[in-house]
Amino acid sequence: MKNLITLSVILTLFIACNDTLTSNNDISNEDDNINYSIITNLSELFQGESYALGIVNLDGVVTKIGAGFSCQEFSYTKDGSLIVYNAISRHYPLPVIVVSDVDKLTDTILDLGDYATYPRISPDGKYVAYMQIGPDSAAGLYIINLNGTNNYKLLGGDLMWQIENWDWSSDSKGINYKIYDIPAGYTTYYLDKNGKNNPIEIDPIWIDYDPFFDKIYYSMTGFDRADLPEAIKRDSVGFIPYQMDPDREKAYTIMIHAGGSILTTPPDYFNIKYLLGYDFKAKTERILIDTTDTQGIILPAWSPNYEILAVITTKGLYITKVDGSSRKIVDFEVASASPAGIYTKLRWIARRN
Repeated sequence: MKNLITLSVILTLFIACNDTLTSNNDISNEDDNINYSIITNLSELFQGESYALGIVNLDGVVTKIGAGFSCQEFSYTKDGSLIVYNAISRHYPLPVIVVSDVDKLTDTILDLGDYATYPRISPDGKYVAYMQIGPDSAAGLYIINLNGTNNYKLLGGDLMWQIENWDWSSDSKGINYKIYDIPAGYTTYYLDKNGKNNPIEIDPIWIDYDPFFDKIYYSMTGFDRADLPEAIKRDSVGFIPYQMDPDREKAYTIMIHAGGSILTTPPDYFNIKYLLGYDFKAKTERILIDTTDTQGIILPAWSPNYEILAVITTKGLYITKVDGSSRKIVDFEVASASPAGIYTKLRWIARRN
């Protein structure tokens, strides 16, 4: 029974852990030498080959990372040079933690025991934080140097089972984590990576929003929505915070339309029919991808500058803007029996020129 509980916790952690259309990587930040590409663990991207991750340039060129593994969780350094991920294979039926060097295309397995999961690499690339979920005496949140030395427990005991979400602080000096407690509800804390301070309560950060609550509703009065079928027009639209840019000038939403019933939080990824885009300054509502006859939308993700959405559908990988301009950059097909809707992660990663 204890083994069954442990495996259930592993599955829960995996599921819990989902930001100009030219042919070049033209999404840049303050460093002119850095552009951004798309990164995903969707296995269909490799058409039957066993790779952990794919980095996709906006011209559709795919770099394969971690040959031979099935990846379910991943994170990467700020400059995109190193990726850490949970992986399973025939030789490692329980999840192991792997570090991949993107430039050298090399993989290193960190020997952390059978139940090391949910890895997060620090933005500076020096440390890996991870959850050890069994046995009970070893359970906790750990930190280890990237070279495999100085492995230590930062948080443990009953507290770790209350942690709902966590990640490194942007300066790599500590961990931000969110816990749920009755009757207090959700609270976010910061803890120095060396454990030198007691946990400090901090303001909730962007990722702390619960996807089933805190919707922000906007009236569609006065919006240009000429290309929308009457059946899917609504008087007001609710947005989950991660669907919006931080300035709340742009947003997207996904929906099912069947028999007049519209669900904006659908349980079936393969029956999502529309991806809609919103520009609140221009007051436009546009259909970005219409899959009513051909495909379903599995997952969208904002680019770091919130100009472009990457979108995985059952028929390929697209990029689109909220004004409706879009194109397919990689062609593949996801079978309806695939677990892609549950396990797929889609993000953006920095690439140096």
